[in-house]
Amino acid sequence: MCVNAQLWASYANACFRFERAWSVEQYAIITAWNPRSVWVSNERNLIKNKELNLDLGHKLRLKVIVGDATFDWYEESYAVEMTLSEACDLGQKYHQNAIYFVDNGVLFLVPCDGDRQPKNLGLLGEYVAD
Repeated sequence: MCVNAQLWASYANACFRFERAWSVEQYAIITAWNPRSVWVSNERNLIKNKELNLDLGHKLRLKVIVGDATFDWYEESYAVEMTLSEACDLGQKYHQNAIYFVDNGVLFLVPCDGDRQPKNLGLLGEYVAD
């Protein structure tokens, strides 16, 4: 993994705000914001996320905000019904270090490069903000 431990820990402590109720059993949470965790302008982030949205085609999706506990830092993202492999491939395409994957309510953090070994973070509900 080419992500430093502090950055990986911040990924593992993210909070999620879903646009509305979402009842899909397996899905990815993915963004095109801030490639390789390097800050870019909101304008650039919005353009990249529109490109990602187009790449998602007809896949079932929902907007999700992923951020820190106070949402002072956040990234606009999508919950998307797709396989883990598809999500990591898209993450690589958009230069993301990692994606989240949810399987029956369990949240995983998955690096997009290397071994793509999912890290079990526990129940998604523990990370969802009101």
